[in-house]
Amino acid sequence: IANAYDQTITITSGGQNRSFELHSPGTTAPSAHLPVMIVMHGDGGSGTGIQSYSGFDVGADANQFIAIYPNAIGGTWNRYIDNVPGDAGMGNPNAADDVQFIADLITYLCDTYTVNTNKIYATGHSAGGFMAYSLALQLPTKIAAFAPVAASMWGDNATMDNFFNNSLALVPIYHVHGDADATVNYPDANNTPDAWGEWPLAAFSNLNCGVTTYTTSVTIVPGVNELSFCDGPTEVKLIRII
Repeated sequence: IANAYDQTITITSGGQNRSFELHSPGTTAPSAHLPVMIVMHGDGGSGTGIQSYSGFDVGADANQFIAIYPNAIGGTWNRYIDNVPGDAGMGNPNAADDVQFIADLITYLCDTYTVNTNKIYATGHSAGGFMAYSLALQLPTKIAAFAPVAASMWGDNATMDNFFNNSLALVPIYHVHGDADATVNYPDANNTPDAWGEWPLAAFSNLNCGVTTYTTSVTIVPGVNELSFCDGPTEVKLIRII
């Protein structure tokens, strides 16, 4: 893209070299105090892969924010299930701690580019969306809001119970999903608001505004509906692609 700054950056996290792609408006290093969107690829993907098809470079240029595309080791996020060291749900005792990687990435951006720490956001597609939910539980004070796409949330029950029972962090969620998804189930399969029926959005809405299902559904554009659980600064929304 013309008049844009792109760089592959490597940092050390957990004793390993970890890399990510950075895209920002302008032809030089990012200006200070820009917002950040962290965009995580699906299983078998890469930072450059999701950078090429997601459209966030264009969004970053038009709206003046930094787009970050992290690379999972071997194309697989080892911490989208839970954050228990050595237990990624894949039998790998040496699995990298990807939650720590994202935390270290954020620290690097703050130290190097003085980014706007109040406007750091995370999204991800498929396994990257599972990773976004994992970050919502484990880095809610570092990331302002989360937008998982075609994803859900799996995790260690103790971790989830501790967060939803004891957390003081209100976590905005903007979940985007096609209702015909044959890989990751759409959260509202019967298209009916049922108390505790839309996992995992109901858990976040109960925490944020004390409701356990959506209260309104409006058409954004033909074929796309917005289901609202919570409005306001800690909104919880499900975007249904029909």
